[in-house]
Amino acid sequence: MCKVIGMAVILVGTGGFLYSYLSMRIRRIDNMKKLYGFLVHTGFELQNNCVDMGNYLRDCAGREEESPLGRTCRDAAEFLENFSFGNGADAWQHACVCNRKQWELEPEGERILNRFGEAVFGRYCEENLKKLDNLAGDLLRCIEEETKQFRQKQKVLTPVTLLGGVLLCILLV
Repeated sequence: MCKVIGMAVILVGTGGFLYSYLSMRIRRIDNMKKLYGFLVHTGFELQNNCVDMGNYLRDCAGREEESPLGRTCRDAAEFLENFSFGNGADAWQHACVCNRKQWELEPEGERILNRFGEAVFGRYCEENLKKLDNLAGDLLRCIEEETKQFRQKQKVLTPVTLLGGVLLCILLV
């Protein structure tokens, strides 16, 4: 009876490890897709409307309350309202640093996230739009690469983890 319980615990543990790792990778891809949508929407708003970035970030935080994007926008808007930093780019970067763990991004994704502040708080609108377009393109490449890596790792990790659990059960029984 103890052997059966032990085997079940080992198999559940290996399955739990696999689930947590793969779900973390899926969350990372989802966060990058939300950031891409945010970059595109921000570019559209800057191009077509005269936007106060503090209010825009506050509105975004209201739409995306529980996501890392919403938390980062909320923090950046608060920093802008309180004049905590010299300019908007610094406020955005500090908000990104405060919420870095929730984003779960690779270094390239973090770099793109941090550069968003430079792109929207610049002096010239056309230059800001070019920077946003470049960031959106870079982020799209990151999303494609992350998705490709996820599929490759999923193909390898799933059978290896489950077979490792079964082998561990055989060795211990």
